[in-house]
Amino acid sequence: MLYFRWLPLLILVLYFILFNIGLSSYVWVITAEILPNEIRDAVIPFAILVSSVLWFLVTFFFNAMFEAFGGLYLFLFYGFTSLVFSFVSLFFLPEITGKFSEEIVIMSYSLLKLR
Repeated sequence: MLYFRWLPLLILVLYFILFNIGLSSYVWVITAEILPNEIRDAVIPFAILVSSVLWFLVTFFFNAMFEAFGGLYLFLFYGFTSLVFSFVSLFFLPEITGKFSEEIVIMSYSLLKLR
């Protein structure tokens, strides 16, 4: 078991890296870039509120989850969750670099109609 003492630290570092690539960008970047101008001003504050409440709950219940699952499994869960959202960001969100707002709105509506 002594061989795995460094593993929670590695998982914590991976969590922070993957969190900044995936989850943290959802509210701040993706909603601001993909949403149409007509609803952007109403949706972004709501998205930030929901995100803040969820991050508060994660922080609030951290100690209870740490005691229930142990550090290794808790950070494995956090790391896996961040990895999943990072893959969602990379593979399912449209590329919007160099596109005008009107093009992004058309792409967003077409993606919503396909699903």
